[in-house]
Amino acid sequence: MANSSKLTTKREWPKHSDLSGRLDVSSSATAIAFRAAAKAYTKRATKTKKSAVETLQRERILTKDGGFTKAYAVKG
Repeated sequence: MANSSKLTTKREWPKHSDLSGRLDVSSSATAIAFRAAAKAYTKRATKTKKSAVETLQRERILTKDGGFTKAYAVKG
């Protein structure tokens, strides 16, 4: 089998979920997993000014020219 550039590891999800595959939001394990994922995302997104701006553009908070999108612009 040839090497693939895709990641081969799977993320561990909390085992507290119902049969429909949804996570139990009242579970402390789910909260711990979410906090860890959010912290990792924030660390990666804010590592440099460039990555922070790219993240805000991807999330449609900033436009390509650096201004706020209509939803986030000051109203008045």
